[in-house]
Amino acid sequence: MQRATILFLLSTLATTGAAAQTPSLAKFGGAAPGVTTLTVEGTPGAVYLLLGATEEVTTPLFTGAVLDIPLGLLATTISLPGFLGVLDGYGEGVGTLALPSDASLWSMTLSLQALVGPLFDTPSNLVRVTPQAPESFRATLEAAPLPTFGGSISTLADGSVLIVEASATATQSYDADREEFALGWPIVGGGLFSTATALDDGRVLVTGGLDLAGAPTADAGVFDPTTGSFTALSMATPRAGHAATRLGDGRVLVSGGLSQFDLADLLGTITAVLNSTELFDPSTNTFSAGANMLEGRAFHTSSELGNGGALIAGGLATLPIINVPTVSNTAYAYNPNSNSFGLPALFSTGRFLHSAVTQDDGRVLLVGGLSVDLTAYLASQDLADLVIGALDDVQRYQPGFFGGFSTVGTLGAPRAGAGVVKLPGGGALVVGGFELTLGGGAFGLAGSAAADRVGGSGVTPLADMAETRILPLCTQLDDGTILVVGGGTTSATVFQP
Repeated sequence: MQRATILFLLSTLATTGAAAQTPSLAKFGGAAPGVTTLTVEGTPGAVYLLLGATEEVTTPLFTGAVLDIPLGLLATTISLPGFLGVLDGYGEGVGTLALPSDASLWSMTLSLQALVGPLFDTPSNLVRVTPQAPESFRATLEAAPLPTFGGSISTLADGSVLIVEASATATQSYDADREEFALGWPIVGGGLFSTATALDDGRVLVTGGLDLAGAPTADAGVFDPTTGSFTALSMATPRAGHAATRLGDGRVLVSGGLSQFDLADLLGTITAVLNSTELFDPSTNTFSAGANMLEGRAFHTSSELGNGGALIAGGLATLPIINVPTVSNTAYAYNPNSNSFGLPALFSTGRFLHSAVTQDDGRVLLVGGLSVDLTAYLASQDLADLVIGALDDVQRYQPGFFGGFSTVGTLGAPRAGAGVVKLPGGGALVVGGFELTLGGGAFGLAGSAAADRVGGSGVTPLADMAETRILPLCTQLDDGTILVVGGGTTSATVFQP
């Protein structure tokens, strides 16, 4: 059957009385072997057609639509399950693409679009599916404009990804449907050891960091990615190396950090850790005082809990009352309703520059980090007497009165500064980081390409990524895959669970 005839028949079958709307197309999956799901959204009751190709060519149709793909595979795609049908009462149609276990697919990109009646004159957005083996990494079709070390990454309501680098001076975006990056708006404010926190309304809160003179700053601001505007604000206290977490009610808890930063006076820097917190209210763009922590701390983690609170864990700290530097092995749950911290929970081995993630079941994972033996240094105040090492354990926090920490397992390689993100269906992915060894005349610093899957029964090492990544960023995309970006490189990779 000729292509024009097929389209003509579709248009006569469509519900001509319905008001047409621009169709949209979304994907989920991409594993080979596996089933990729394609969801079309448009006018309820309208006929839809999914089109696929292995190349992209501008293709005008007699209906007035201009596709980004040719029609050479039209007959094939129409025969696939759900690729031709009628949108249901919610305006949705679902097509499925079963991908076999065929290594030749892993170097192929499938480009897809949808057309919806009654006129078939406006195509949907272009979606690219790049098949890959389960539990594997592959490079994205395009590299990022800028390299990053740390920072913030968040998936916005429209499915796009916003990346704010650790110095909080530039943004980048990622279109997951097309696997394309774009350089975004510059941000005025922020600095090294700042935080960037995604708000419920899609804006990003930037707080603190080191200013141009190398001192902690109280500067803060809110970035709106839809307009590129940045609203400058100020916290009550200068902070660097602090943590920030969005609470269940939409506010942000900013905790701890350094009030001074001087590597020549390491003891003074550590003892200058803050025990204060501040609360940011996005409805008024204002900061207010939060509860004080029992221990001042910096380079710790702060993770949202299922009850709307937050778990503050680890970090460079000072012991209460005597103000002696230490590396914390305690965690405290913050209750936003009472603006207070609960009793301490202890975990194995004090750590800082570790990673943390909240799982779907409300439990929190602490991953790796650095341990420090300060005993000899406190006596001599000679940096040569510091003993630092990377940790390889994963701790899990169970909320509740009878909760606490337990050891989940051991990473394939010890490291700090790893990227960690929850996986669809449970568990977490741990990627990259760095291993630091210092003490006894030895020094070693190396980035890591290692990857691990954390599950309910333990930790399973995965095949390494193609590149080492120090302080990488990772987020779960709407299609169920994981984007890993940065860590000192412009390359990006996608993990297929």
